[in-house]
Amino acid sequence: MGSNQSQSNPHAATFQAGPPRGNRVGRRLLTQDAPRPRTVPSVHESYRLPCVAYFSAEFGFHESVPNYSGGLGILSGDHCKSASDLDLNFYAVTLLYRHGYFKQQIGKDGWQEAVSLNQNFHHLPVRDARVGDQSVFVTVDILGRSVTAKVWELQIGRIKLFLLDTDIQQNSPEDRLITEQLYGGDTDMRIRQEIVLGIGGVRALDALSVKPDVYHMNEGHSAFLSLERIRRYVQEKGMSYYPALQIVYAGPRRQRRFLPRSGGALSR
Repeated sequence: MGSNQSQSNPHAATFQAGPPRGNRVGRRLLTQDAPRPRTVPSVHESYRLPCVAYFSAEFGFHESVPNYSGGLGILSGDHCKSASDLDLNFYAVTLLYRHGYFKQQIGKDGWQEAVSLNQNFHHLPVRDARVGDQSVFVTVDILGRSVTAKVWELQIGRIKLFLLDTDIQQNSPEDRLITEQLYGGDTDMRIRQEIVLGIGGVRALDALSVKPDVYHMNEGHSAFLSLERIRRYVQEKGMSYYPALQIVYAGPRRQRRFLPRSGGALSR
């Protein structure tokens, strides 16, 4: 679905200023706990809340934002809701899928059928991510060519979700399809999605002046973020590869987390 993404989503103003589209449950979910200044309990007056960057291929908040397929997205969404409830210094990163995921139904022969969502992008409650009065774009290299992603923003209670979108005029028709559908395409397309999510996501946070203390990867879809961080230590700070690898792997603040889908344990 090609449209002029250089323009702000007109429904973002509705989302920010009043109840978003959707049913009563959706309105409560997406507007509860409006953003407010972050406070620190007096018992920890000298403690600064660490900044957490949470990467996931999907987030499930409500059916009005169909950027999820199942359990992984619901888990990611629940983590965001908890972070909002706890008033954490928390930013989430994913891709903005123009056609979301498919609906599942059972056909007359008893087999599962996939039905397109036929989603209207301009009804999503997202707005431009901006620095000053400028929209935010990031670029990544894929197969020797530069791919640009526009960054959108979705406010979830007190926390923000940033979504990367390659369906913009700066890209070739082939690259505009990268963020067309969640888990869509073949293996090559999945790798392209993961490059945009991992590498592009780190660059988007940097463009927005978000400086994470911890990077959390919900499954391995965003694993390229580790390569981007190693590259930065090597190219921008003049480190050799192995020390940069050790910092990213462990780090003085245990900077990386990986959450496998089964078991639910955190490892570093």
